[in-house]
Amino acid sequence: MTRGEFISFLINALRLDTAGTDNFADVKSTDSCSKALGITKRLEIAKGTGNNKFNPKGLIIREDRAVLTLKAILLAEKTLAEGTSKDMTKYKDIAKVDKNAVNSSASRSDLS
Repeated sequence: MTRGEFISFLINALRLDTAGTDNFADVKSTDSCSKALGITKRLEIAKGTGNNKFNPKGLIIREDRAVLTLKAILLAEKTLAEGTSKDMTKYKDIAKVDKNAVNSSASRSDLS
């Protein structure tokens, strides 16, 4: 799944919206994910990959999905189950995941 596809599904599923036209520089207005990525940027769910770019056609990794999902859920004011980083130890590859992603994901350990 691409980064753009994931964001489109996430933004639509949570029915997030905001006014404005600001978007990432590498997103064309004709891209199917354009509206969702603009919302993502304006709500600061994602800051992109640097230089005002998002890389919408790149593949999304699990830790990015977890962090983006958590940020979007919190903005949508959905309730999450409480958890700790210890809840994440059930994943065999947890040592490969960025520490910030582990801490963000720990509040909801079944986001994978």
